[in-house]
Amino acid sequence: MGETGDDDEAWDAVVPDETVIRAGAQDLCARLGLAGAPLSRFPDGSQPVYAVGDELVLELFPSAAAQDGVAEGRVLSHLHGLLPVPTPKVHDFGAYENGWQYMLMSRLPGENLAPAWDRMARYGHAFEPAGLLAYTLLHVYSNLPWYLRELAGPADGTLPALAEAWFAAA
Repeated sequence: MGETGDDDEAWDAVVPDETVIRAGAQDLCARLGLAGAPLSRFPDGSQPVYAVGDELVLELFPSAAAQDGVAEGRVLSHLHGLLPVPTPKVHDFGAYENGWQYMLMSRLPGENLAPAWDRMARYGHAFEPAGLLAYTLLHVYSNLPWYLRELAGPADGTLPALAEAWFAAA
């Protein structure tokens, strides 16, 4: 895959180019022992993400977002099975070529969060604080130290107390 550099023009030239990205995803799948697996690119998201068959997801991080890939791989590997909501199981993550990173993970059942999120806000769906905290932690994983430092939290520092402090209805 091509070098995306750190500027928006280079990023915009490579990431949307399905011929370049798909070829890289196919090569990476072959290296991971998944040669010939069907690939289907998800239309949403800031990174190129592919369903690999029905069970796996391959997320690609261009060089400009490589540290996000490292952070996401580490955090999801650590959080799997520890939150009150399902999280993908990370099968592998690491460096690819030209500064790119990848993560291969299990595919969770259900629908993409992007369209679901709009419906939830529109219908005023109430969430349990612990569940909402878990989804928020997954969303802000790369900036979690900032959130914990800048937002007031409970004195005891437990996840249930943090969920109540951040998300409980007043």
